[in-house]
Amino acid sequence: MKEFLNQPELEKYTRTYNPGDYLFRENDDSQDLYILVSGHLDVFKGDNSISDLSEPGTMLGEMSFLLRSKRTATIVARDTVTVIRIPSEEVTNFLEEFPAIAQKITSMLARRLNETTNVMHGLKEFCDQLPDAVIMTDKNQKILAWNTAAERLYGRSWTQMRSRSIDEIYDNQGVYKQFMAELAATKSVKEKILKINHPIEHWKFVSISTTVLLDGNHDTRGYLFIGRDVTKTHTMSQKQKKVVNFLLPIALLIIIPLVFQLWKNYLHQPEIISTQAEQIGFQSRITRDYLGLSLLLSNPLIEGDRSRSTALMEEYFALHDPGRFAITGILLLDKDNRIVNIYSKEIGSSPFALRDTEYAGVKFKSTTDQEERCATVFLISRNQVGGNEGVDLAFDLEKENEDIGRLIFQLDMKILQEEYHINVNDLAAIRY
Repeated sequence: MKEFLNQPELEKYTRTYNPGDYLFRENDDSQDLYILVSGHLDVFKGDNSISDLSEPGTMLGEMSFLLRSKRTATIVARDTVTVIRIPSEEVTNFLEEFPAIAQKITSMLARRLNETTNVMHGLKEFCDQLPDAVIMTDKNQKILAWNTAAERLYGRSWTQMRSRSIDEIYDNQGVYKQFMAELAATKSVKEKILKINHPIEHWKFVSISTTVLLDGNHDTRGYLFIGRDVTKTHTMSQKQKKVVNFLLPIALLIIIPLVFQLWKNYLHQPEIISTQAEQIGFQSRITRDYLGLSLLLSNPLIEGDRSRSTALMEEYFALHDPGRFAITGILLLDKDNRIVNIYSKEIGSSPFALRDTEYAGVKFKSTTDQEERCATVFLISRNQVGGNEGVDLAFDLEKENEDIGRLIFQLDMKILQEEYHINVNDLAAIRY
């Protein structure tokens, strides 16, 4: 593409932008095409910087043109920028006038489509490895993605459920609508048990955790549902309640002390079940976040691309609210245990002085036997990375069975103990 950009015939399409000028803004109705000739551009979704562009020949705005839709991002000139701007109504004439450029544009679009296809295939393979049932819908609750665990749990194939409304799988429509109303108000429901219709087993009880997917303007774009089968636990709890309701009047008449003891035992059991559910929820979330971040951060770590890893860390905190699961920051270490990058909820990207320093965590000695592939717990002074004393949870990063470094989650133990009943020994037993 570069060899075509300096043709004199293109001068009438050439535009220059000063630093800070907008080429276009997110949600604009404009559909013009742009080809970068020189300079640097910043790409924003909402208030978040998601990318920068500097390669001559890079095409901009093609999605809005091809789909006749609004702009999906904002592009701003970082320095003096020169582009070829093709008004949407002149694109056909432009391509006829410059067929060589048209061929390059076609090749570029095909290459991007192939890259996107490979990424989507990789994400699908990743989701299919998750033990939880994962469903993604659009803002109208029409199903967009449905992993292998969802097929097993709900008894329906992806072919059957593609583009269908998710409410079809739930038994009580009133309860489901109430659940969605709560989700609309809070943007995230930690856990809710709903009854589903199952084509073979007739019904099941499923624990659902749901998050609203928002765009850069905080408008709803869809929903992410993560579920697991709790039929046995829920059924046992319901049976216990029925038995107690039947025996209680008789027991009161026969022997009050015995009733008192039985009632105390009964009250204690749901607490145990609740505590176990909370711990499983945390372990599932931390493992899922590790798998997702390891997939995204491995290449930037190997390539030494700190700007890319920083952008991914910022996006993780902005979109996934890890603080709700006691995650206050993340560190990326190389295989020599040196800090490559840091991001904290409180201070954002860390000072450059901390990079390339050796990680100073002290390994915690667990009181229980650790199995293979368990996370490593470190006791750390936050003076090195901002804060006071703390606990870090470290996971190994590998690429093609070779050690490339570590991903470390900084944790708030007060939240873990109060909300999830998890101590340091529990952390050391997390498998992945």
